[in-house]
Amino acid sequence: LYARGYDNLYVYNGDFAWDNQSGFFGKQGVKNFIGRLDFRDPVVFDPTWGVSDQDMFDRAAEELAKRPSGEPFYAMLQTLSNHTPYPIPAKLPVDAVTGYGALDEHLTAMRYSDWALGRFFDKVRELPMYRETLFVIVGDHGFASGEQLTEVNLARFHVPLLLIAPGITEKFGHRRDTIGTQVDVVPTIMGRLGGTTRHQCWGRDLLNLPEGDPGFGVIKPSGNDQTVALI
Repeated sequence: LYARGYDNLYVYNGDFAWDNQSGFFGKQGVKNFIGRLDFRDPVVFDPTWGVSDQDMFDRAAEELAKRPSGEPFYAMLQTLSNHTPYPIPAKLPVDAVTGYGALDEHLTAMRYSDWALGRFFDKVRELPMYRETLFVIVGDHGFASGEQLTEVNLARFHVPLLLIAPGITEKFGHRRDTIGTQVDVVPTIMGRLGGTTRHQCWGRDLLNLPEGDPGFGVIKPSGNDQTVALI
């Protein structure tokens, strides 16, 4: 997208030095970073992670509101509040989850993160860019369940990929059960934007697969056995 003349923005609760994110993404053309030390009077500042999702999304909405109308851009907004040690406010804007034992804290953090995401959409829905933007929501992983059915804990890595394009459709809820992986995200996004794309992902456009192709990660027969093929 940088090669196509798109401007960029990366807003993150934490420190871009973690996992060398600033180095990696900087080499990929990202120029505008807003990290944990760039927030003014945050609601939460956790010494381990950084600010809360509420702080991150609010700042992201402010930055998007400043953008010139009609100029293409891409923005990456990375959340942290539903990851241990859960940087969330002491006084929550949502009810805490109870009744699930050891999962209460995690589920409460997830509920707070969901609230913060909804608050973000409430803010950007009024911006001119809203109807011209493809919103992509995906998690890097879930969390382990009590019962592990396979050698690779598939339940932990079973996450949804949400594509929301208000300018294309107002009716949401269409669902596909095609199995994909993280490497499919970039080709799928670029497939929606059109044009010729060269990328180094092993993935494919999940919305443009050959007819009958179930995607990667499906259970395939191997002789008399059933083997989970993770590609």
